[in-house]
Amino acid sequence: MKHLINNIHKNLFRALIALTSFAAVQGCVFDPIYDLGSVSIRYLDSATGEEIQPSTPHGGLPAGNYAYTHPDIAGWSFNSEKSDSGKGTIGYGENVTVKFYYDRQKQSITIRYLDAATDEEIQPSVTHSDVPAGPYSYTAPDIAGWAFNAEKSDPGKGTITAGESIVIRFYYDRLKQSITIRYLHSATDEEIRPSVTHSDVPVGPYSYTAPYIDGYTFNAQKSDPGKGTIAAGQSIVIRFYYDEWLPDPVFQTITIRYLDSGTDEEILSPVIYDNVPVGPYSYTHPDIEGYRFNVDRSDSGSGTIGEGENITVTFYYNRLVTLVIVHMLQSDAGGYDLLTSRVVKHVIGETIVGSECAYDIPGYSFDYSDPAEITITEDTEDNQRITLYYGKDNT
Repeated sequence: MKHLINNIHKNLFRALIALTSFAAVQGCVFDPIYDLGSVSIRYLDSATGEEIQPSTPHGGLPAGNYAYTHPDIAGWSFNSEKSDSGKGTIGYGENVTVKFYYDRQKQSITIRYLDAATDEEIQPSVTHSDVPAGPYSYTAPDIAGWAFNAEKSDPGKGTITAGESIVIRFYYDRLKQSITIRYLHSATDEEIRPSVTHSDVPVGPYSYTAPYIDGYTFNAQKSDPGKGTIAAGQSIVIRFYYDEWLPDPVFQTITIRYLDSGTDEEILSPVIYDNVPVGPYSYTHPDIEGYRFNVDRSDSGSGTIGEGENITVTFYYNRLVTLVIVHMLQSDAGGYDLLTSRVVKHVIGETIVGSECAYDIPGYSFDYSDPAEITITEDTEDNQRITLYYGKDNT
């Protein structure tokens, strides 16, 4: 059809030329009329087919050749494979559309969260893909246990150009926790011994116990609790108050302490007997669950107290470790069956030899134990086990 129309246009054109020539012979003036064409250039998104900027019309074009070059468009890359050619031939009165396709240029911004001291990541980085070209703005988030370091960090604001990839580094300083324990006179608030500061305490629960201070009694009612939870970056002061032991011109005091023989730490709070009369005294050590009284190291609980005298009696205890002794008899099938088991407790420093724990069992003889022996130390965990094996006698 287009070819037919072009032929009609050409024939009309020849007729006009002939008519013009005839008019000239007759002395007439005649202006020939030319059919003019147009080229419209469209700029399209290669992914969606939508226009990315207004089309450019080129009208009033005579028949013949045309040539147009695709322009650069900010944020876009020309797609030559999908686009029409910008060159061609236009016929008489023809309207041509040239389509130039473009691919959107993608920008990205990656945000990293780093330890200011080590440059190590403290949480996974975040990448923002397909960020539009132009200004951007990101704020450093709060991270538990860390403080933002603005001086070392990259700015979170700026301008990203087409096709650019940016990395923003947000630096943080690790928050440190501390707990300071003060030992104060309950009447004067003056320190009775130097304070102790525990630095870089981990976030979470903490627990501290008021120590024994010679010449003073711990005042639990006035003191701060020694247990609690510390948050990131927090500094806590614990005040332990003590009442001074004032000398009594008539009556005396006896303090009884209960200490672990291995660590010298208190296993029970000291007991203070005030207004003890001058003369003989006698105190018996109590039984303490999980411990055995150490008579060799302990002070005597009996004696005589003089006027104005303050006596401290220290009872030492050895921590007990539970030991399970299992007796196994050889069965007819060749294995071993459980005969019995018993639970015993031993103190630190003792060595338990399996063969020494064996029973005399008619028809059986002690064979071996696993392990052969156990030595109880400070690091020995509770509920140790020795298994004794008995072989059947050959009769």
